[in-house]
Amino acid sequence: MSYTYVKVSTLSPLYLDDFYDRHPGLDEQGYAAQYDALMEDSHVWADHISRHLNDCGASAHEIIYSAEPLQRAWAREHGVNAEGKALLVEQLKTLKPDVVFLHTSYPLYEELVPMVRDQVPGVKLIQGWVCVGFGAKHYPLFRSMDFVTTCETGIHQHLLDAGARAFHIMHGFEHSLLTRLTKTGQPRQDVFFAGSLVMSDEYHLKRAKLLASLIDMNVNFDLHSKPVEVKSTVADSLRERMQPPVYGIAMFKALANARIAFNMHIDMTSSAANIRMFEATGVGACLLTDRQPGLDLLFEEDREIVAYSSPEECAEKVRWLLDHPDERRAIAVAGQKRTLTDHRLEERVGQLHKIVLKELDRASNWRSV
Repeated sequence: MSYTYVKVSTLSPLYLDDFYDRHPGLDEQGYAAQYDALMEDSHVWADHISRHLNDCGASAHEIIYSAEPLQRAWAREHGVNAEGKALLVEQLKTLKPDVVFLHTSYPLYEELVPMVRDQVPGVKLIQGWVCVGFGAKHYPLFRSMDFVTTCETGIHQHLLDAGARAFHIMHGFEHSLLTRLTKTGQPRQDVFFAGSLVMSDEYHLKRAKLLASLIDMNVNFDLHSKPVEVKSTVADSLRERMQPPVYGIAMFKALANARIAFNMHIDMTSSAANIRMFEATGVGACLLTDRQPGLDLLFEEDREIVAYSSPEECAEKVRWLLDHPDERRAIAVAGQKRTLTDHRLEERVGQLHKIVLKELDRASNWRSV
C-alpha cells in the first residue's frame, strides 16, 4: 500500500540563523537551492526519514515550516500570496498528503491540528512527536493527534495515560553520513560535547550543573552550546568555557574526531533514549554517557560504551579513558559496530512505516463503519 507522507518541521532559530550566516546570499536563491543546502547540512533528521520512507514505497516529502527564506521562495515560485500558516496550507494542498507528521513544538498542535483537518482535503492521519515532558494541560493536544511517536519509555506511558494513541520508536543513526566523515590522524579534542542547555525545570539544569562540576575538577573538554530559556543561574566557569554551537555535518565531523563524546540526558528522562548516544557511537567516538534505566538493552557497558552516575565518576572515567588509548579505541570500535548493527535510523523508519500502514488501515476501517 502506497501513501503520501509529509513531514512538517520547525528548526531552531539559532540553527537557521547560523545556517544562513554560513551561506551568504542563499536566502535570495530559489527553493531547490535552499532546500538542497539545508538537507546537505544534515541537521536533526534532515530528509533522512523521508528518504527511508520512500525506500519503503511511500511518497514522502519535507516542509521546513520555520525556514522563512525557503518558504518565501516556495511561495514566489508557486505564485502564492501567503505566509506562515496560510502558506503551509497551500503547500499541503499541493502535496495532497495521506499522512501529515507535525515535527514541531507541541504547543503549535493547538493551531496546526484543527487547521490541517479543516483546510487540507484528504488527510487521513496526523502524527505527532514528543520526547520532552508535558503536563496535564497538554493532554488534549496529544489526544487530538491520530497517533504520537516518542523515543522515551516514560513519555510513552505518559502519553497512554493522557489518552493518546502512542508508539515507542527509539532514535537511530543515519549510516549514510559516514561517507562524508574523515577522521584526522589524531583526535582533535579530548572530550567533546555539542548540545542544548535549556535552563528550565525538567530540561538541562542537571546537565549544566554536572558540566560546571567537571570544570571545577579540571576536566578538559570542548563545549559547544548556547543557553536558552535561562531561568536559572549559569555558572561563570561554564559560560567562560562555552564555544559557539555546531550543527549538522559539522557536529558529526567534530564527534568523529574526538577521543571521548560526552552525553547526558534531559533532566526529566526515565530511560536511556536520546539521539546523541547513537550519533556518537555511529561516527566511531567513545561514548561516555549518564547511566539510565534501559541503557544495558542498547549497549554493553565498558565494552561498547562507558557510563557514569555522578560527576566524580564521570571525571574518573574521563581520566581513565585518556590514560588508556588502546582500550578507549576498542570501546569506540565495539560501540560503532553495535550501532551500525542494531541502531540504524533506516530500521527505525521501517518500524514507523509499519505503524503508518496499520494506522491507515485502522482509519479506513473506522470510516467505513
